[in-house]
This record gives sequence, C-alpha cells and structure tokens, in this order.
Amino acid sequence: MCIANAYLIRHGTPEMIMENVETVQAIETNVWNLSSLFGEEKRIVGRLKCLQLLENQLFFEELP
Repeated sequence: MCIANAYLIRHGTPEMIMENVETVQAIETNVWNLSSLFGEEKRIVGRLKCLQLLENQLFFEELP
C-alpha cells in the first residue's frame, strides 16, 4: 500500500495539509479532492507542483 503526505506551498514554504493520503482525484483544472486512509476528505485549489514517490510526498502550490 502506498500512502503519502500532502503539502501546500504558500509563500515558498510547504505546509502539511493532510497525512495518509490514499486518493488524489482531479475535479477540474487546479482543483483536487484528497482522501485519507481514515476517511478524511479535503478539496485543494492549487497547482500540482511535485510528486516525490520515494518519499511519499505530494506538493501543491497555492495559486496567486
């Protein structure tokens, strides 16, 4: 099983927004639904910046 932590980069600094992310679904351009292993859900508005698969990290960038 592969789960990840999601971060939102604000003003150049990554801030963890969700742990144990198991599903990332694109809703529309720059809108994402994240769901965790424990049923938590969160909608993110931002650009997908980077996936670090070996580190299990997702980075989204806040849009201006």
